[in-house]
Amino acid sequence: MTLFYVIGICLLGEVAPSYFRPNVKYIKGASGHSYTRLNEAKKITDIDVLLLGDSQAYRGFDPRIFKSSGIHMFNMGTSGQTPVQTQLLVSRYLQKINPKVIIFQVSPLMFSSLGVESSIDIFSNDTNDRLSIEMAYKINNIMTYNTLLFSVYENSMSGYSEYKEEKQKGEDLYINGGFVQKDISVQHRFNKLNTDFKLNKKQLKYFDEIIRLIKSKNIKIYFVQTPISKSLYNRVTVMDEFNSLVKSYGLYYNFNDILDLDDSYFYDENHLNQKGVEIFNNSLINSIKILN
Repeated sequence: MTLFYVIGICLLGEVAPSYFRPNVKYIKGASGHSYTRLNEAKKITDIDVLLLGDSQAYRGFDPRIFKSSGIHMFNMGTSGQTPVQTQLLVSRYLQKINPKVIIFQVSPLMFSSLGVESSIDIFSNDTNDRLSIEMAYKINNIMTYNTLLFSVYENSMSGYSEYKEEKQKGEDLYINGGFVQKDISVQHRFNKLNTDFKLNKKQLKYFDEIIRLIKSKNIKIYFVQTPISKSLYNRVTVMDEFNSLVKSYGLYYNFNDILDLDDSYFYDENHLNQKGVEIFNNSLINSIKILN
């Protein structure tokens, strides 16, 4: 019976259009350049700073700006990344990348999601192993299981390394080091995000486990909340609870309190445009003195 199910998922993913297979969402090369970033991560070693987080990370921390201050940084943010995905990536890559410092970009949204969509992004765009199975079990969602099955099948048939992702995709340009630059002319896409977040206990558990692992390696860690639009920040009802939680883990810098940025520095409520990225990154480097 199990064999027939696996064969059925593989056939469904292979021949059926997406609207006929809602529980199999294979998205190699989707928005965010996860394929290129995770492929690059396999070649990175002995760096100064490893950046962890979601789209605010890979759209908000530019390795070129860090390099101009003598800091070699790699950005391993992925779309919708929650602690359960961060745990997989840290377990898979930390030892090889061997950073001196970790910057962990954090936000309440990361702790309120189950992580289904982000797991699909990683299954579709990275190699899969025992850690993939463990993550699927932790999320325990039919879409996650099915996509993992199909991702393993697809990579075995077509070969993971044969795919080539374009660096320029619409308004997004991939910059070596894991950053995605958004055209600076794109501004003011302010779609009102739902802000009725509830911090997920499982995600808090995985976050705690990640921090314990990093500290066991004697790697210094900074927690950073990137700037978001003032209207969004003020609508997040759990912000005070979240800030207190993160502060209890160590050095926490909330740049919504440090910088005063108006809407012209964002391309949507949740993400900085390139002008905002430059101001934020330079302020961060000057504030933290990362390698001291």
